[in-house]
Amino acid sequence: MQAVITHSCRIHKLAVTLETGPAAGKSWTFTLMKNGVATSLTCTVSNPNSTASDLTHYVDLVAGDYVSMKKETSGSPATTCGYWTLALSPVTADEHWYGSLTMNVPAATNYWCGLSGGPLRSGEYNPTIFPCAGTLSKMYVKCSVAPGAGATRTIKVYKNGGAPAGTLSVALGAADLTGSDLANSVTVAAGDYLEFYETYSGAPPASAISHSCKFVPTTSGYHVIGNGSNGYNLDAANTKFWPVNHCDPGADNGGAARTNYENRSRTTTLKNLYVKLNASPGAGKSYKFTVYNGANPTGLTVTISDAATTGNVSSDVSVTDGDLLSMEVVPTSTPTVRFASWGITAVE
Repeated sequence: MQAVITHSCRIHKLAVTLETGPAAGKSWTFTLMKNGVATSLTCTVSNPNSTASDLTHYVDLVAGDYVSMKKETSGSPATTCGYWTLALSPVTADEHWYGSLTMNVPAATNYWCGLSGGPLRSGEYNPTIFPCAGTLSKMYVKCSVAPGAGATRTIKVYKNGGAPAGTLSVALGAADLTGSDLANSVTVAAGDYLEFYETYSGAPPASAISHSCKFVPTTSGYHVIGNGSNGYNLDAANTKFWPVNHCDPGADNGGAARTNYENRSRTTTLKNLYVKLNASPGAGKSYKFTVYNGANPTGLTVTISDAATTGNVSSDVSVTDGDLLSMEVVPTSTPTVRFASWGITAVE
């Protein structure tokens, strides 16, 4: 359950939000782990609160370090949903981290996985769509269980459904727990969609596998916020909300309560929104996607109708540190159930 860091950076601004706060005398503590060791970046959610943060401490990292989040309880609090956010500040300007973790890849299985997170899938159901141009490089892979004797796993970056020339690719041999491709790179244009695709030989056992890449935008100052329905169905009849950045939606088709699906923002300007469906809504039908800031819709809204499968809009939307962003999805005329991916360009 460890993510691999691709370049020198600093992680800070830990913020945790729980759907339901713990009862009196109970608490949840969240701590960033670096290479298996607890760091000073930590916070505790205790009664009567449902949020907590650590805006003081930071952790410096270099390429090849591993990070994960440790959760501890006190007093046996009731199970709840929640999420955490972190700020990643690169040592070199415009170097951004993209990573995902497949928690349990079944034995001897090919899979697809978005660059920015989401569960593994047997097909192209949760790609990461890029709303701005740039270059991906420095791919790292880490698995919890090596492929084993006579077996291999190979993970490649696919763009728009195929492996481009010189694509990023990591091959894990029988005894390999880690691997990297520091030589190749993949360029992307606004509207391109990318995924990790894994193939195998022999009979590798089940394993958790994390993947990560460095992204450098063509335009200095740009970075990408991305998510989607993660291979789950959009709701064809009801308005639902989803996290605007990655976290598990907690339901197969989003949630009716916006406040359960909000992500904390940093002070930034959101520039545009790109949305992609895996197939069209159908004649006379549509899905409308709108970025919300708290309870307020923003100017970032895209409607995909009839035979279309993609859409985008440009509009400057200013958000401040701690604003809560979410994605509203509104179906019209009972569209055919589809999956969605979206990407937003942000400028700091």
